[in-house]
Amino acid sequence: MLSNGHASMLLYSLLHLTWYYPPIDQIKKFRQMGSITPGHEIIGHTTYTLVSDEDLQEGVASEAASLAGTLGLDKFICIYGDTEISIEGDTHLSFREDVAARFRAYGWEGIGPVEYRDSVLAPGIRARVSVEASASIGRERYAGLDGAVIGMTGYGASASGAEVLVRFGFTAENVQSTALSVLERLR
Repeated sequence: MLSNGHASMLLYSLLHLTWYYPPIDQIKKFRQMGSITPGHEIIGHTTYTLVSDEDLQEGVASEAASLAGTLGLDKFICIYGDTEISIEGDTHLSFREDVAARFRAYGWEGIGPVEYRDSVLAPGIRARVSVEASASIGRERYAGLDGAVIGMTGYGASASGAEVLVRFGFTAENVQSTALSVLERLR
C-alpha cells in the first residue's frame, strides 16, 4: 500500500499507464496551478487524505493530526480505512488503539463506520455490493449479511496491475455478476 500523498506523482503515473487518465499533458503540469494533478496543494482548498492502519502507526501522522486539530483546520478531511490488516498480519498484532478516540482528543470531529454507512446507504436496501480495492476484511459491515464483498483476500504475490485486478475480481464483468447474484438471492 502506498501513502497516497507522498506518492501522488507515482499514483498519477500508474493511473495514466493503466487507465490513460489523467492525460499526459496533465501529468506534465504536476503541481502547477490549474492542473488536475495538484500533489499536496492545500491552500484555499478542502483536502482529503486516505489513510490506513499502517499510516496511522507512523509518529508523524499523530503530530500532523494534532496540529491540524489545534489549528482547527476544518477543510482537512481524513478518511480512515480500518482495513484490519497490516504487513504483519492482523492489525491487532501491532496496533490496538482506538483511532476515533485519539482523533477526538486532537480536536477532530468524526463519524464512525455505522453512522457513515447509515448516512449514505438507506437501511432498507439490503442488496449491497462493496467493492474495495484493498483488503476486504471488515467490508461486510457495509455490504450487510445479504450483500457481497469484492476485495483483496491476500497479499504478498507480485504481478502486473492488470493481473492483480483480474485475480481479485476487479473487473466490470465480475462486479456486474456479483451484483446480479445479490439481487437474485433477495428476490
